[in-house]
Amino acid sequence: MDINIIYIGRCQTFLETLKKVCKNKNISLISTENISQVTYKNNVNYIVFSDNDCCLDKSPHFLVIVQTSNVPTTLPGSTPMDIVCQNCPVELVDNKITLYLNHLKARKSELIPQEINQLITGMEANTPVIDNNENIIIERFKKISSISRKINCLDIDRIARACVEDIPEIFRANYSSIYTYDKNSNCLHLLRHNHPHKISSLIDVAKNSTRPMCQAVINKKMMILDNLNNNHKNPDNSESNNTTNYKTSSCVIAPLMSGDSVLGVINLADKSDLSNFEKQTDMPALELLCEIAGAALQNLELYRKINRQAQTDGMTGLVNHITFYNSLNREVERFNRYKHDLSLVMIDLDGLKTINDKFGHLGGDTVICHVAEKIKNCVRKTDIAARYGGDEFAVILTETALEDAEKLAGRLLEMVENDIVYFKDEIIPTTVSIGIGQCRPDQTVEEFVETIDSALFDAKEAGKNRVFIA
Repeated sequence: MDINIIYIGRCQTFLETLKKVCKNKNISLISTENISQVTYKNNVNYIVFSDNDCCLDKSPHFLVIVQTSNVPTTLPGSTPMDIVCQNCPVELVDNKITLYLNHLKARKSELIPQEINQLITGMEANTPVIDNNENIIIERFKKISSISRKINCLDIDRIARACVEDIPEIFRANYSSIYTYDKNSNCLHLLRHNHPHKISSLIDVAKNSTRPMCQAVINKKMMILDNLNNNHKNPDNSESNNTTNYKTSSCVIAPLMSGDSVLGVINLADKSDLSNFEKQTDMPALELLCEIAGAALQNLELYRKINRQAQTDGMTGLVNHITFYNSLNREVERFNRYKHDLSLVMIDLDGLKTINDKFGHLGGDTVICHVAEKIKNCVRKTDIAARYGGDEFAVILTETALEDAEKLAGRLLEMVENDIVYFKDEIIPTTVSIGIGQCRPDQTVEEFVETIDSALFDAKEAGKNRVFIA
């Protein structure tokens, strides 16, 4: 199948990204600001990327239509099929295009084994009818196109629903579960299931390495089991050992993969006709669906990583200035609605310029990171700690009374001063000045910050290394 990619738009950054991906995949790229300038070729299908302010042509040549946007999201329906952020990294766009290609191949039946394609061609020429197994595979591949559109998104709940509701329907399986895999903890986390009985929500792969689902993760291979009674527990690692929860003893366990990485596992059990899962009829379609689901999970992981990087200060790991204000706006709105306590702490590193002059900027960076670590050690998970500026920090204390905010500030002041900072075998004396206060009724975000900032200024004017209350 001959495929070209068209980009209708003006974003040079996105165009450069597409050029790199198309070069790697050996796909032709057409770039234009006006779709009417494109000359279509016979027997060529097109994947079209269009800026959200460009008008999309309804040409039948376009089998996949994607809209580009500065705000990544996903629209329902089939046109556009997906929305891609213009500043996406090359890896994410590459994964997306792979997904679209798989979608096209499924529609064109190019992923059906060669012998079945030959039989399809034969049918069109009134040759003998193919057998039932091949008919089943062909019908399944026709349904994959619809399911791939549901899975191809950045919504984890939508992906999970498709895996538990739509995929089992293709294989006439009564029960299904999907787990995500965290390689750092080497654990499987239950995402969604439709079992009437309780199943495990967390599975340690190392501690359960002999279990079928863990074996699928370790070996990175799909498994069809024909006798659950000889395979320890239920396929989904149910907390119950009772295999009578199932009407049949056959199940399939399939890892969701992107490249060589396992991102999750899907389990199917109990065919409605009480038959066993079959390698010949079930595995080809399920392998393709798992590849599509794995690519979607990888895209979601990359998207979340980009979001975290956009919201986080790279040096300290605290949230950045813009995220701080977004969070504070949200919390002030909640305060005005529910009247819960809301406190704010603003912190300034004393004498950073002097430190930079004496120890260099690397010495200053060491002190900044030292203060950030002490802030992390003082706050709760519900608090929002931010690097407000170069040598300034801020902490939003939700549902916190002023006296509790004062205790936290005093503890932080003591920790920063008493924990010695070493840089190239020298000690850097480190202190901070702190201003604290509570939000008042009908106070705007700007007024709230100015009040606490004024208290911080007073603390520095009074000699530094102290706490002032607004």
